[in-house]
Amino acid sequence: MNKLLRILMVEDSENDISLLRRTLKKGGYNVTCEIVETLAAMRVALKTKKNWDIITSDHSMPYFCAPDALALAKELCPEVPFIILSGEIDRTMVVELIKNGAKAYIQKNEMELILPVIERELKEGEILKSKL
Repeated sequence: MNKLLRILMVEDSENDISLLRRTLKKGGYNVTCEIVETLAAMRVALKTKKNWDIITSDHSMPYFCAPDALALAKELCPEVPFIILSGEIDRTMVVELIKNGAKAYIQKNEMELILPVIERELKEGEILKSKL
């Protein structure tokens, strides 16, 4: 049975979008997603739709970057897990992003690693909701 996953993707590569979708489908997810490439588009997506399960973000894009995406996500929906999906980036940057609230960094060439991270984050979210 496929599990519904509502995901906001901060990404500019069609190939990487397709790879993530295929990986999630293989992992048993029925994915509903919105793709954004700019800070303004992400702001609209976060303000108009409040039911995101996960946010994924590439690190570096022509008009946007993971630190800016993370800051906006923390401002508008801090309860939604934020995962960085990128090629290799500086380890210092990864550490800073994790310190600032990102839940994980996954290299795009190891995309299958996103599945256990998403499972963990969804379970933690359910536990937090049950305590409220």
